[in-house]
Amino acid sequence: MESFYNKSDWGWEDNFKLKELTDKDARFLIVRDSTDKIVGFSHFRFDMESNYPILYCYELQIENAIQRKGVGKHLMSILTLIAYKFKLVKILLTVFKDNTAGLNFYRNSLHFGRDESCPYDEEGKCYLILRKSIDKAEISNIKC
Repeated sequence: MESFYNKSDWGWEDNFKLKELTDKDARFLIVRDSTDKIVGFSHFRFDMESNYPILYCYELQIENAIQRKGVGKHLMSILTLIAYKFKLVKILLTVFKDNTAGLNFYRNSLHFGRDESCPYDEEGKCYLILRKSIDKAEISNIKC
C-alpha cells in the first residue's frame, strides 16, 4: 500500500503508519500460510459516526500471490459477521481512487457503495469512502 500512499496527497510516513497500527483501538484479522508467514491482514476499529456504531476497515492487504483466491472476501465476510454480532449499522472503508483493483473488489464483489461522508469529486480528494449496511438477510448467506 505504500506506493498508493506515495502517489496520493497523504504521502507515506513510517512513524504515522506505525502509530496507526499500534493504536489501542486497532484490531486485526491475520492470515498466515502453512509456514506461519503472514500473507494478509485486515486492520479495523469499532467507531462512531453520526451517533451510530460502525466498524471501520482501515486496511485490507493480501499478498499478490494469493489475491483473487477468496481470501480478501473471506476476511470481509468475517468483518461483516463481527459488525452484525456487535449490532453495528455499517462497515466503512477508505480506498484510493487509483486503486482500481480495490475499487472493483469492494464495489463489484462486495457491493459497497459510496458513503454520504465521501468527498465530492469536485473536491479533488485522492480517496473515496465506501460503506455497506449490515443486512441480516445477507448474514444468513455468509459461509465462513
